[in-house]
Amino acid sequence: MLRERIDIEAKTGGHRLGWRLLTSPWKTIREANVAFIGLNPGGTKKSVSYDMLSCEGGSAYLTESWTGYDLGQAPLQQQTRRLFDMLQVTPDKVLSSNLIQFRSPDYLSLRDPEKALAFGKSIWSEVLQASSANTIITMGRPTFEAVSQIIDAKNVILHPSGHPRAKIRTARSERHVLIGLPHLSRFKLMSNDRSRAAVKSVLNDLIGGSIGSNENILSCLKRDLNHEDVSHKYDRGYVTVFAAPSLTGATRLAASAALRVGAGLVTVKASERGDVY
Repeated sequence: MLRERIDIEAKTGGHRLGWRLLTSPWKTIREANVAFIGLNPGGTKKSVSYDMLSCEGGSAYLTESWTGYDLGQAPLQQQTRRLFDMLQVTPDKVLSSNLIQFRSPDYLSLRDPEKALAFGKSIWSEVLQASSANTIITMGRPTFEAVSQIIDAKNVILHPSGHPRAKIRTARSERHVLIGLPHLSRFKLMSNDRSRAAVKSVLNDLIGGSIGSNENILSCLKRDLNHEDVSHKYDRGYVTVFAAPSLTGATRLAASAALRVGAGLVTVKASERGDVY
């Protein structure tokens, strides 16, 4: 049904260069802890790898040849994989895609950009509702703003990116941490020491820098906490989070994750100031 909806929209909207929903395997919707979302797939001619829901052979950032480069060696592919390396997560473990499914040389070349964006938001509202990802990284300001609306993220904060003409944006919703990077094909942050340090600082503050560690925390909490037939908060588990003064965001994320998966009582134990958590 999802394929038919996108097919119909592509035909009625005049999107003749093809479409694709995910650049990762379908299972990443339910298994991935991080989502990586660009604006729309680029290209000037239709490709045999399009008109499909997912890339079952592995992440397109690793397994495909883009614009004449060897497999996985296009500049955007390399930038993205360096980001995944920083997160300590392999490309096939990331829910990756573009907000708009339809291929074009750029966003403004779409036949009706606003309509394509609205359709993409409707699809991603469903995908993110079904997804296990609680960390979302976007490329480009339009993508960040659209995803912010989808997940109802609040309190946007601007961070330096190490580039004078670009900022990193962050926000939070009840369930998600949202990180907005400038588009990595234009601003090659992962190739510049100063920009890499800026990205790493934001990741460390918000998620402790490692998606893998968050997966371990969440899986342990889900395994150990019992939600059935409990009426008192202590019956649902008591979690103590030892605060990290240099990683206040990671401390808050760990505490909120414990509450989301059902802990009855969560305490943040701080050796110094407690009001920063």
